[in-house]
Amino acid sequence: MAKQSMASIQRFATNLQTVVDTTEETGNNVAPFYEKLATALEADKLADMPKAEFQEIAAEFNDATEVYEANAGRLNGAQAPIKMIGMYSNLKKHYAAYAQACRAMTDSLNVAEQTVDVEAFNAAGSAQEEEMDKVSATIQKMMGQANF
Repeated sequence: MAKQSMASIQRFATNLQTVVDTTEETGNNVAPFYEKLATALEADKLADMPKAEFQEIAAEFNDATEVYEANAGRLNGAQAPIKMIGMYSNLKKHYAAYAQACRAMTDSLNVAEQTVDVEAFNAAGSAQEEEMDKVSATIQKMMGQANF
C-alpha cells in the first residue's frame, strides 16, 4: 500500500485547522446573541424584546449554522491520513451531529411570531454541548497522534 504524500497530509491538516478556527470564531461571534436570547427566555421577557433584535438574533443563529454545515461538508470532503481514519470518521459523525443540533436550535426560533420552542431550543443546546465535547476530544486525540 502506498504511503500518503506529504502534500495530502498537509492538505488534511490545513483543512482540519480551518474547521477548528472557523468553528471557534463563529462560536465567539454568535455567543453574545445566544446569551441575549437565553437571558430573555429565562426572565420570560421574549415578548418585550424589540422585533428587530429578535430578527438579528435569528439571522446570526442562521449564519452560524450555515458555517457549521459548510464545515461538516468540508470534513466530509477531506481524506484523512490512514492512521487517523477511525478517529476522523468519529470526528465527521460528531461534527455533523453538532451542525444538525445548531440547525435544530435555529429552527426553534419563529421570527414571524417572535417565539421560541423552548423545549426544542433546550434539547438542541444540550445536543450541541454533548457533540462539541466529542468533537473536541477527538481533535485532541488526533493532534496527539499527528506528525504534520
